[in-house]
Amino acid sequence: MIDRREIFEGNYITDVWASAGSAFKVISLNSRTVKYGANFVCRWENILPVPLTEEILLKCKGVSQDDDCFYFLMGTIRVMLTYRHYHWNLYNLDEDCVLAMFDHLHELQNIYYWLSGKKELEVKL
Repeated sequence: MIDRREIFEGNYITDVWASAGSAFKVISLNSRTVKYGANFVCRWENILPVPLTEEILLKCKGVSQDDDCFYFLMGTIRVMLTYRHYHWNLYNLDEDCVLAMFDHLHELQNIYYWLSGKKELEVKL
């Protein structure tokens, strides 16, 4: 289950009934249910996060890959993503520091939203 405070319209999620690798875009939310995909609705307790993978990262607009590192801009901030110690690590290349560690697509989407000036990360799933 995902903490309700982490999911926003536009995030990608999956549910307990979906086949492995499935992802659906959230259309709307309320206190009891989430509407997503083609017109699915389910209760919050049946929503699951989409694990962030290299395949998904390559479907994000503006992402380039060099060996095991992924690069892109979040607003004006140049960032690098690497998978280390069982988590994705987001580095600010301009300040030479770690910004965040996470595991799921919605977390990357939320970080992108806040660092890019409230723009949505484009993902072609």
